[in-house]
Amino acid sequence: TWYHIAISFNGLSATDVGMYINGLPVSYTTSTGSGWDGRAQISNTLDTTIGGLANSSGGDNYLDGQIDQVRFFNKAISDAEAVILGNETTATASDINVLNDGSGVALYSLDYDASDAGGNYNGTPTDVNFGVDGQINWGASFNGSSSKIEFTTDSNFVNDFTISAWINMSQLPASSYLYQVVAWGDEAAGERRSLGIWNGGS
Repeated sequence: TWYHIAISFNGLSATDVGMYINGLPVSYTTSTGSGWDGRAQISNTLDTTIGGLANSSGGDNYLDGQIDQVRFFNKAISDAEAVILGNETTATASDINVLNDGSGVALYSLDYDASDAGGNYNGTPTDVNFGVDGQINWGASFNGSSSKIEFTTDSNFVNDFTISAWINMSQLPASSYLYQVVAWGDEAAGERRSLGIWNGGS
């Protein structure tokens, strides 16, 4: 089953995070620890990854399934815009400016390769199979053990932002494992953040 997921950051308080599944807002809880805000470390990013983690050999960090239409915006989206993304069709599949306000920073349609539709943040794939059935046209298959796409970010990713993607998991992650959809931040400093699927076990 394909699911559209998105997360947006707007400000530093826990009340200014938006989470969406299939275009609808969902409730959430946040850690009270310092530095939870996703923007806090993105300026230190060496590599942002889709489907896995940079410099990681842990199989629990890699998504087992398909990913399609990964989008980055330089703002926090509204509830109405989340509906637009959750209802996207082939008509806007290659349009980086899908919200018609210039907020689109990068788009990975993953139809045939890891290129960014805007041409600024083309990715480098590892063990990714492109051209599989996607939610919108074609997508990419990730093997759950080594597949990932890496690209380098810049100042466009520092401020308020939104990440959205379509995912189709072949299976749920094992207990206490995390499937990475998009990961960013300074891994060496232990300041990594991610949008992913977590199985908390009991």
